[in-house]
Amino acid sequence: MLACLRSARFLYPDGSGSIVVELRRHHDLNSNGIKEFLVTRRLTMSPTTLITKAFGTLPEAIRHWDLHVAVLTDKGMERRDDRIVGFHEEG
Repeated sequence: MLACLRSARFLYPDGSGSIVVELRRHHDLNSNGIKEFLVTRRLTMSPTTLITKAFGTLPEAIRHWDLHVAVLTDKGMERRDDRIVGFHEEG
């Protein structure tokens, strides 16, 4: 099960695409309840690129997510949304 804790989308200034940065909690119910926190960057240009890094603790994952958001903001990219999506199954 995945729970999206934070999500932010940034648009390129020229409108050629966007980058979505998500912080998600992965809870594997089939493997003795293993939990990890995932920071994912999804580049929506063609072809779509997905970069994911896993962390064992929430504070580590939050620092990594905050770092990516700060870098994209410093580059002048426009932030479009910040929302909590919730729980969903992903296969």
